[in-house]
Amino acid sequence: MLNNSNDLFHGQINPPTDSEIKAKLLSDIFQWKDRHLQASTLPYHLSSQLDQDERRTESLKFRIKTPKELSKFSDLKKILDADFASKSVRRRSEKSLALYIRNQVAPITNDNRYIELANKLDDCRNSGVVGIRTDGRHLCMWDNKCRVSKLCPDESREEGQRLAARYIPAVETFLSSSRSATFQYAVFTRRNVKVADLYDAKRSMYKDFAALLKRKSATSLKGALVVQEDPLGAVDMNNDYSWNVHLNVLLLVDGRFDWGTIRDEWGGNIEFRSAKDMEFATRQKLEKRGVKVKKLSSLEILGHAFVEIIKYSAKLVSGDEEKKHKGSKKVAPVMTEWPPLRFNEWWHANKGFRRTRSYGVLYRVGKPVAEDVMNEVTWIGRVSFDGTEYRCTIDLILADNSTFSEREIRDFKRDYGIKYNPPPDYLASSCNSTQLH
Repeated sequence: MLNNSNDLFHGQINPPTDSEIKAKLLSDIFQWKDRHLQASTLPYHLSSQLDQDERRTESLKFRIKTPKELSKFSDLKKILDADFASKSVRRRSEKSLALYIRNQVAPITNDNRYIELANKLDDCRNSGVVGIRTDGRHLCMWDNKCRVSKLCPDESREEGQRLAARYIPAVETFLSSSRSATFQYAVFTRRNVKVADLYDAKRSMYKDFAALLKRKSATSLKGALVVQEDPLGAVDMNNDYSWNVHLNVLLLVDGRFDWGTIRDEWGGNIEFRSAKDMEFATRQKLEKRGVKVKKLSSLEILGHAFVEIIKYSAKLVSGDEEKKHKGSKKVAPVMTEWPPLRFNEWWHANKGFRRTRSYGVLYRVGKPVAEDVMNEVTWIGRVSFDGTEYRCTIDLILADNSTFSEREIRDFKRDYGIKYNPPPDYLASSCNSTQLH
């Protein structure tokens, strides 16, 4: 993924062409070489751009060679189109947030760093190269990513997946260590925090939670993974705003545990959900998505539930686009509706703050070995965002030296809704003009 490849093209109405990107890359490389005459290798940010340029070239060379491949990649195109449709909603929201920061937050703070932040969000995942692995999984290598997990919906989702990959094995080990070992999900809340007090409230809440785990009543708590959230609440009767600071907690329990005592000692409300309740709710949610949950074990269900637990404030960026998409009712203001001064307070309160923390058996769990996702990938197409929707382009025209049998043509056109009209000289003709739109 390129880090700065779009800086030169920021604000450009149409996405840069391959020639423009290549010209800028060569210019950057020559300038860097002039400044580092003794260097024998390129820095990562330039070498990664060279790799991406090679992927773009490879995607242009991709050709379908057999009717079987045509059917396979036509089906894949449908899957990709559905996947990018949901990504389009998130991208519109991120761009809406970038506009809000640039036009409303930056002017009232006179902080040019907000302009840089808005540009990062605006330039995130606008284009990339689509590939397919030998195991059938597809992936997209984006030309540019913002790396701002606090604000970007896709960066937040990826962070949740990384955390799940890191902690689920440790949770599984704990659950298999004792017949009485289980887990429980809980939301720790307190009274809303007054504006201007968010910075201190966020930090004191974690101190109080850490102190709670040391109490005698928490002896059965063997580990915890905590994610803090801090959305702006709806205005009260006095038309004042406040911060809803709370903790989403996955608790690992072994032994008798008195929830009532813990709630009293916390000094606020705690909403508990048992492992059984979590599994039931997660199975229902997966069934609605078309997942065959009967084939999933309880531990696999835990993995899905875990990703739901890892909630980052990026969900706050949802604006009108996501509200329309999900049909949700407005309860509290979404981030683009916040008063600019409140966003400024929130951003500075979260700068350098670890919102995800682990305790007990989950403390300092090692990171998993990174999977080589680039192994044996065939780069098959391109994707770009036109400001409204993603457009995924794959050449679904059969190569010139490939031919169908009459039955293959009839079956393919029947399956994909293409009217079948064989030409008179069918046996001598190639069908490289057949394309799925």
